[in-house]
Amino acid sequence: MEYAIPLRPSFRYVHEPLQVGDGAIPFLGDMALVDELATRVGYSRGGTFLITGFRGIGKTTLVTHALHRIAENTEPDEIVVPVVLSVARPVTPDRLLYTVLRRTYEQLNELGGLRHLPDEARRSLLLAYQRTSVMLKQSNTATSEAGISVSSGEKGVPGAGLTAKRGRTMATEASYLTYSEHDVEYDLTRVVRAFGGQAAPSFRRSRRRLWGGRRAARVRLVVVLDEVDKMTAGPTGLSVVEDLLTSLKTVLTMRGVHFLVVGGPDLYDHALKDVGRGNSVYESVFAWRLYVPCTWDAAKRLLEAVTAERVRGTEELERYLSFKARGVPRRLLQEFNELVTWDDGRPVIRLDAAASDRIGFYAKLERLLDDLHQETGTFLFPIAIDEDRRRLSAYYVIDWILRTNGRTFSVLDILGSTHQSELDPLLGISRRRVDRLLAHLAGHGVIEAVRELGATATIIPDVAAAQVTAYKLVDNVKEMLLGLARHHESERGGRSFAAPPPGPDGFSGTSADNLVADRYILGARIGAGGMGEVFSGFDLHLRRDVAIKVLYSTAAGSPAALTRFRREAEITIRTRHPHLVAGYQFLDDPRVGPALVLELVEGTALDDLVRDGGPLPPAAAVQVGVALAEAVEYLSGQSIMRLDLKPSNVIVSPFRGPVIIDLGVAREEGSDHLTDTGMFIGTPGYLAPETVEGLDDDYKSDVHALGAVLCYALTGRPPFGKGTLEMVFYNITTGKIDLEADISPALRTAVLNAMTRDPALRSTPRELRDALLSTPEATLLPIPWPTHPNEITGEIPGKFSQPSPDDSPTRTAARPLPGIFAPPPPVNVPHLENDHLFLTREVRFPKAPEQPTP
Repeated sequence: MEYAIPLRPSFRYVHEPLQVGDGAIPFLGDMALVDELATRVGYSRGGTFLITGFRGIGKTTLVTHALHRIAENTEPDEIVVPVVLSVARPVTPDRLLYTVLRRTYEQLNELGGLRHLPDEARRSLLLAYQRTSVMLKQSNTATSEAGISVSSGEKGVPGAGLTAKRGRTMATEASYLTYSEHDVEYDLTRVVRAFGGQAAPSFRRSRRRLWGGRRAARVRLVVVLDEVDKMTAGPTGLSVVEDLLTSLKTVLTMRGVHFLVVGGPDLYDHALKDVGRGNSVYESVFAWRLYVPCTWDAAKRLLEAVTAERVRGTEELERYLSFKARGVPRRLLQEFNELVTWDDGRPVIRLDAAASDRIGFYAKLERLLDDLHQETGTFLFPIAIDEDRRRLSAYYVIDWILRTNGRTFSVLDILGSTHQSELDPLLGISRRRVDRLLAHLAGHGVIEAVRELGATATIIPDVAAAQVTAYKLVDNVKEMLLGLARHHESERGGRSFAAPPPGPDGFSGTSADNLVADRYILGARIGAGGMGEVFSGFDLHLRRDVAIKVLYSTAAGSPAALTRFRREAEITIRTRHPHLVAGYQFLDDPRVGPALVLELVEGTALDDLVRDGGPLPPAAAVQVGVALAEAVEYLSGQSIMRLDLKPSNVIVSPFRGPVIIDLGVAREEGSDHLTDTGMFIGTPGYLAPETVEGLDDDYKSDVHALGAVLCYALTGRPPFGKGTLEMVFYNITTGKIDLEADISPALRTAVLNAMTRDPALRSTPRELRDALLSTPEATLLPIPWPTHPNEITGEIPGKFSQPSPDDSPTRTAARPLPGIFAPPPPVNVPHLENDHLFLTREVRFPKAPEQPTP
């Protein structure tokens, strides 16, 4: 539904610094700061003042208003001469002083004040102006030529002739007079002295002209060095400014002239830091510092001033403008001007459904930020620049998050973007503030955690990316942004929303955004781990579905992470077992970085099955344990250990049963340790006691982890509790195991023997497998794999509260899945990699037969 907000007829677009008396929009800055600056200049005889603030905050507008206020309050016999210079590029001290002298003369001439100067002041200024002017030198040169020619005349009589040429050349040469830095400094000092700058002015309001037709006694010279923040934005900008201050210290501190240096927050920070060191040139030059803060109520003030009436939607519009403007008047006016249209010469804001959706979306984000600021409060002794940075950084971090397009990120990615110029380092983004913001956004459904820290998260101490929470945009927020981008061009900046055409098997077609190594189509994200995330994919060469594991951007720059990733790829590619994921290829793509191509295992993660459907029936848990024990036995025979075995790393396939899908921290026995002595690696809630205590571990540690996985499958709870890491570690080292489940004594003994504290007394993988197959629960095998929570209904009872007389459990008939423990032998299948044909041993399993309807 479309609606309109009428504006006052006096409204006009404002694209430049707001001038005094402009009635189009109100002054959005702090008038108290204008008065303070005018007072400082009016009640002093000279000095250099530092005026800083973020770009677009209105520093130039504030100075303009202050100069106007000064002019209003001068003596009748005093002339205020503002000289405003843009110092956006590096300039030498002498050139800067040349410009000051020339602009002073030109400004006085424009104001008609030259004739009102004292004779000495007029002569001094005119002489200085001439010395900075171009001298023209002209020279005239005259030349003449004469010649005699001899020829034979008529009838052979010789003859002679005289010829002559004359010419004149004129040359004009332009050159600067010899005028050193010391000369111009001396001239400026002499001019200021002649202006009468030693006399202390008194404030008295006067409505007359500045000099009222009388001969002026004094000139108040105010030199504004504007846009210094543009110069300091360069790599050497701050050093150039410091050199200027050092070279011009005598001029900048002399009596009779005020210098207003207008810069950014970097100059403010640098001045404070330099002053803190002592013996600072900033402290010697700047007599006063003024920080111009952000105007956080500017949107409200603007709407109250320019809207003809308060109508529906104004409150949402105010929040939207506040989010987009983030306290910066320049941004506020840009956003506001984009909304204004003109109907028959009258300004109006007309909003259709698409614009209303956009305004509503950002208005909600603004409310979330308001809530966050209220929760965090303010500092005990608040400083304006610190408060501005705290609030500004939140806005720009949210913008950064909205540009991720659903990509996984962490606090490290955000902090790293300040070094890549995605986020301005001047915002002072801190990890503590970003962590608080991310938690707040996650709590309100803007983002969601795809990997959280805790007892069930893999810890890799030498990889920073594995020690932080990973997030992504919530799907409906991403869809909302996609809708906004369709209707508003500015929403497309930095985002790639163009979807390629559908390709084989439902995957998107090939494009520069989703094609990896010119062979694999990158699909949706299907999981996240300690160092990277896994995407679905499609192999264009072999026409099959695959999974593609890539490192997080922050992990890709870690040598330790790269070493681990390469080792994982080598182990995964060379091992083959029915209950291990198959690795196909390791590659390094320019766009996604290092990547490991794996088989795509269809099924449900074991932790999802238990979390959503409750504990597995004991017989199903035994069947899972037997399969995993065979995989651990196979790997131990290959001298591979430390598997980081846990429920989230096990996918239950409908045709293969449990499959271990992550060997990210596995290593070969005898290989180099990548972690320092005394540091452990793995998932805390599934570590063996010897690993927690920093002792040597081997395949027996993986048996302990398998026992912990069985505890979780049987009870639906982590075996060592959900408390703090310290409590979990205490339970591990003391052998306090949660195995409260209705299972047979034989099954309980088999699991506990796998988790014995002493590795020497712990079961081997084969012993655990045999012990599980010897339990009463194993008499139900084989049974269908529980591949969906809805299948866990208790129809396979496995209840042992009252054993039957023959020591066998009472049970209902189970539907068998033939051949689940006896897969067919591997076959040789063609495998195309890097345009070469290889024979790769790949296990192929039959599909489960369709079960008859009972």
